[in-house]
Amino acid sequence: MKRVDIAGIERVLGYRFYDRTLVETALTHPSAVEGMPRKLSYERLEFLGDSILGA
Repeated sequence: MKRVDIAGIERVLGYRFYDRTLVETALTHPSAVEGMPRKLSYERLEFLGDSILGA
C-alpha cells in the first residue's frame, strides 16, 4: 500500500492535522488495502457520513 504524504498535504493547506491516521484513512481507496482490514479504507467513514446525512 502506498503511503499518503500527509506532511505535504498539511503544507499545501497550511493546517496541521491532529490525527494523521484519519486523514490517511479518508484518502485510501478500498482497492488499495485489498486483503487487509477494512478499517484501513474510507468505507467506514463513508458509511458514518451517509448515516449522519440520513438522520
